[in-house]
Amino acid sequence: MLIGGIIAIAAGFHSVLEEPEAPMGWKMAVLLCLGVAAFLAVFLHVRARVFSRLYRSRLAGMLAAALLAPLAATTLPGWVTLVAAAGITTAVSAWETLSPTSAGLPAPGDFR
Repeated sequence: MLIGGIIAIAAGFHSVLEEPEAPMGWKMAVLLCLGVAAFLAVFLHVRARVFSRLYRSRLAGMLAAALLAPLAATTLPGWVTLVAAAGITTAVSAWETLSPTSAGLPAPGDFR
């Protein structure tokens, strides 16, 4: 699923490079946005299995990426969609770094 997500992101990225000012259309928008969601889902699943915790940051990122798809398909220029997708993953990482407890990360004692 991780590799599939990365390939879907790459396909969406390629579409944006062809026509950066145009909306992506449904097929490419779904590939890009759900590729980001799949990438985050892999880590959500692995960490849920290892630590028995739900990472709220990853779940919120998945939801944001999925909600971006309709806008990307019909309204937003491709380059804006790409920036938004990158912003989602950056926001997830920043949330986990700056406020790990609210993001759902385990306490340092849980790593033993």
